[in-house]
Amino acid sequence: MGRCVDGQCICDDGYSGDDCSSVSPPSDLTVTDVTDKTVNLEWRNENLVTEYLITYVPTSVGGLDLQFRVPGNETSATIRELEPGVEYFIRVFAILQNKKSIPISARVATYLPAPEGLTFKSIKETSVQVEWDPLNISFDGWELIFRNMKKEDNGDITNSLKRPETTYMQPGLAPGQQYNVSLHVVKNKTRGPGLFRVVTTKLDAPSQIEVRDVTDTTALITWFKPLAEIDDMELSYGPKDVPGDRTTIDLSEDESQYSIGNLKPHTEYEVTLISRRGDMTSDPVKETFVTELDAPKNLKHLSQTDNSITLEWKNSHASIDNYRIKFAPISGGDHAEITVPKSNEATTKATLTGLRPGTEYGIGVTAVKQDRESIPSTTGADLDNPKDVEVNDRTETTLSLRWKRPLAKFDRYRLTYVSPSGRKNEIDIPADSTSYILQGLEADAEYTITLLVEKGRHKSKPTMLKDSTEAEPEVDNLLVSDATPDGFRLSWTADDDIFDSFVLKIRDTDRQSDPRELIVPGHERTQDITGLKEGTKYDIELYGMISGRRSQPINTVATTVVGSPKAITFSDITENSATVSWTPPRTRVESFRISYVPITGGTPKVVTVDGTKTRTTLVKLIPGVAYTVSIISIKGFEESEPVSGTLTTALDSPSGLVAVNITDSEALAVWQPAIAAVDNYIISYIVRCVEPEITQMVSGNTVEYDLNDLRPATEYTLKIYAIKGPQKSETVFTKFTTGMDAPKDLSASEVQSETAVLSWRPPRASVTGYLLIYESVDGRVKEVILGPEATSYSLSELSPSTQYTVKLQALNRGLKSRIIQTVFTTTGFLYPFPRDCSQALLNGESASGLYTIYMNGDKSQPVEVYCDMTSDGGGWIVFLRRHNGKENFYRNWRTYAAGFGDPKDEFWLGLENLHKITSQGQYELRVDLQDKGETAYAIYDRFSVGDSKTRYRLKVDGYSGTAGDSMTYHNGRSFSTFDKDNDSAITNCALSYKGAFWYKNCHRVNLMGRYGDNNHSQGINWFHWKGHEYSIQFAEMKLRPSSFRNLEGRRKRA
Repeated sequence: MGRCVDGQCICDDGYSGDDCSSVSPPSDLTVTDVTDKTVNLEWRNENLVTEYLITYVPTSVGGLDLQFRVPGNETSATIRELEPGVEYFIRVFAILQNKKSIPISARVATYLPAPEGLTFKSIKETSVQVEWDPLNISFDGWELIFRNMKKEDNGDITNSLKRPETTYMQPGLAPGQQYNVSLHVVKNKTRGPGLFRVVTTKLDAPSQIEVRDVTDTTALITWFKPLAEIDDMELSYGPKDVPGDRTTIDLSEDESQYSIGNLKPHTEYEVTLISRRGDMTSDPVKETFVTELDAPKNLKHLSQTDNSITLEWKNSHASIDNYRIKFAPISGGDHAEITVPKSNEATTKATLTGLRPGTEYGIGVTAVKQDRESIPSTTGADLDNPKDVEVNDRTETTLSLRWKRPLAKFDRYRLTYVSPSGRKNEIDIPADSTSYILQGLEADAEYTITLLVEKGRHKSKPTMLKDSTEAEPEVDNLLVSDATPDGFRLSWTADDDIFDSFVLKIRDTDRQSDPRELIVPGHERTQDITGLKEGTKYDIELYGMISGRRSQPINTVATTVVGSPKAITFSDITENSATVSWTPPRTRVESFRISYVPITGGTPKVVTVDGTKTRTTLVKLIPGVAYTVSIISIKGFEESEPVSGTLTTALDSPSGLVAVNITDSEALAVWQPAIAAVDNYIISYIVRCVEPEITQMVSGNTVEYDLNDLRPATEYTLKIYAIKGPQKSETVFTKFTTGMDAPKDLSASEVQSETAVLSWRPPRASVTGYLLIYESVDGRVKEVILGPEATSYSLSELSPSTQYTVKLQALNRGLKSRIIQTVFTTTGFLYPFPRDCSQALLNGESASGLYTIYMNGDKSQPVEVYCDMTSDGGGWIVFLRRHNGKENFYRNWRTYAAGFGDPKDEFWLGLENLHKITSQGQYELRVDLQDKGETAYAIYDRFSVGDSKTRYRLKVDGYSGTAGDSMTYHNGRSFSTFDKDNDSAITNCALSYKGAFWYKNCHRVNLMGRYGDNNHSQGINWFHWKGHEYSIQFAEMKLRPSSFRNLEGRRKRA
């Protein structure tokens, strides 16, 4: 819809296209929000329309195509009640006055819904039972994932479950682990959003608990540690079935055994172990055990005769039946036993009789209850001890002892002496001895000495005395000073004129080398030690010599200074790293500390390497900067003096070198500057070494450079590097190719209505062809590829009176020049879209034949017609021809309204077309008749056909011609066919005469009658020429505008 202004269509709002017949479509269809059941749409349309039609259908086969409409003032909509997890094809049409635009479309899939109601019904150490709510939609199944939140890899357990399952027991989990559990809906191999929950499996308790080494008061509890990570464990124990009497012990997670004590004898105990982590606890694991009977205590003999011994002991705590006493000679023989009831007192007494005089007995007493028996409490007959033990001589290192032997028979003496420091020594002495010398004692020290006799396992009471050795001269205050890497100075104090000499013993603490021993004269009190290893700890012992005897030694520890590394050197220096090497000290050190800092100042960076290293790489250096590097040796807490050196990092290269803004003769080189502060950049470019390299120095503050006077379509190698004083960075390369230079002077000549000649001058660069594009103002585009030698091209089949834009581009393989263009307009027709044959004739068409006319000059309403360009000046639209009877003209109403036949043979143009043509203005009618060489014609000055509402009523008058006025009879009549009788006759004229026409009371003209039928009114009749009983061989009806006049033809007719 629109209007023509200066030959151009100006479209009304909402319409578009060359003829304004198309509704402008919406644009920019956007899906703004998607859920499992809805899709939100938005679009744009600058034009107001009546409404929008939205259609949507699943992309899978068999989906139902649905649609709905929204008002034209809205540009958004929500599609609801969609199926989850389904892809839909959505289209939006604009509707304006019942006309539909082309659609805009989108594909979008609805989301799968997230599951709901995920809960954990049973949580154990290695399994979790999961339940969730069912979904009332179509889907394939579920995907249940357990992800161990502590494991980064291989921590997922994925289960694919079929619907309608809504519960699952997940086995194989680890105790005390936190799992992220996700549940997804799966449909068409697509996984929907997840429902996430976190669950922690229960802690497992310690396993394989065992009670060992049970006594009357103690027991050892052992177990295997739990698999889960725990904070600690809790052990509790107490008499079984006595809830309040429990003891609780907190244990660390690493412990796997615990000894419990203070137990009650002969009592059943229950032990419980649980694991703990935070506020989590495991299920308890339990074990029971029974303590042993406690033995009687403090067994002693109250009195003794030749054949009896009276015993007493403290009663057991356990409730017992009685005591059992077992006794036998120690030298061997049968043993005897008696049973003694437990006394109600704190102790029980018993007398053994019938013993052999002078015989040593072993005696054991046990507590007995039913079939259980305690460990024995033992005793024996006493041995008499040595008498009159005394020291009869002493020196600085010895004590001489003597004594009187006891009366009883025994095996040996046991001599024990304890030094002031608590060191205890024991010596066995033969039974026939009555003296002994203690040697190697400390000078001026008091010793505690005991002497007893032993026979088998029995011992006498000890005899004890205390005595002291004599004091000896001392060496004291051994000091270390003036330590160097290979030695130190020792000094000490001693009484004058006592010692003959001093002995120094020096050995490294790690025993890696042989010891050194030095003899120092007795008057010296200092000694310089040299030739030692660097950074080494030494044990030093010093003692004095008097007449061959040694004084007590004194000891100290000294450490030589750690040796410094030497010969610092640098290698592999780059812009941001360097390798520093050194010679290590002679003695191995623990580590080296390397520090480096720019000479100009800053925060030092420190690297520590193992003492076995002799080189390391310094990283993250700044390009082009001088650094001070220092290295020290470290051993323990000792540090050596530093060794230092300097290095200067290399310049870094500029980076990101590219050529931009490339034309056929120019380009701009652009780069990122070096990090280092540089003096200049050297930039050069060359053409494959066939021309001299062009080099230019630019300031170090520059980051771009113009390249001029380049050759078109040429590949250049571009290089750049930085310089600073004598330093030069690495060279950075890139390549670029200049553009094609464009052809020149494109012009159009010899422009006609349908042809034109284009010409141009070729570019400087070699070409492999041209791309020629020409486009008319109505948007029709054509492209032509031309050869490299072409400098002109002839255009044909152009549209008259049309402006053309011509674009030309040179090609060289992958290169294209910039586009040049020119504009020209073809010479015009008087009528670009002729509405009838007269306008085609005025456009210069002179041959009769088929032409396209345009109703009302509207390009969108073309109709193909046959134009008679010769009869009476030409310009006639032929709308009926009869000449051979090939075509059947006995047709129905619809066929006559539309038209039928071959325009080059027999045909009827159609009532609807006749109405549209005659509605354009006033038209005249011409009828040409021929029969066996005779010709006649009839012309009517005014001719028109009404619309379908009038049943195509005929208006015709103004006759002239030679055939006679037969058409006036039909004036004012509607058209009739056999299936739509509009005549005024009693009968159906079309049915009667097997034709169709503007019948009245039947006809004077029946040019649509039966060909060659000479029966009355049945054939092709023109009553005023041949009557009703002759069928004319040739007839044409044609029309042209009444305003069209060929004066020559008019005169001839006159």
